[in-house]
Amino acid sequence: MTMIKIVIYYLLICSFCVSSTYSKSKVERMGDIIQIVLPSAAYGMTYYSKDKNGRSKFYKSALTVFAITYALKYTVPDERPNGNDKLSFISGHTAAAFMGTSFLQRRYGWKFGLLYAASSFVGWSRIKSKNHKLDDVISGGVIGVAVTCIFTKRKNKDLNFAPILNRDTYGLDFSYKW
Repeated sequence: MTMIKIVIYYLLICSFCVSSTYSKSKVERMGDIIQIVLPSAAYGMTYYSKDKNGRSKFYKSALTVFAITYALKYTVPDERPNGNDKLSFISGHTAAAFMGTSFLQRRYGWKFGLLYAASSFVGWSRIKSKNHKLDDVISGGVIGVAVTCIFTKRKNKDLNFAPILNRDTYGLDFSYKW
C-alpha cells in the first residue's frame, strides 16, 4: 500500500503543478485547485478517521476514475472548444472533483453534501475556460460519482443511499436501519 500512496501523492502534485502553470484566468485556476483539494480532503479524511478500509476504497475509486478518464480521452477523440487538442471527452478535473466529494458523502455522510457545489464549480470552470463542453463535464461528474458508488459504502451503515440505474429506470434508493 505504501507504493500506492506515493503514486497518488505524485499524481496529485504533478497535476497541480501542470494545471497551475497553464491556467489563464482566476476561475480556471480556482477550478484547478479545487479539483485537487476535494480528492485530497477525501484521502486525508481516511487518516483523520483512522479508516483503513475507507482508504482502500478511496484507492480503488481514485485509480478507477483515473483509468476510465484517460482511457476515454485517448479512445474517443473530441476536440476541445478552444481547439487545443482532441482530449475533451471526458473532463478529468470534474471526474476527480466529483469522485472526492462523492467519496466523502458516501463514506462519512451528508454533512459533506455541500461539497457537490464545489465540484459543480469545477465543472463550470472547465466550460467557462473553453476546455470542455457541457457533455464532457456531465460525463466526468457521472463517472466520478458512479465509480465511487460501486466501491464505497457508508462507514456508519444506519442510513444509506444508492443510485438505481437500469435500462428504463433511473432513481435513488434510500434505506435506514432501525
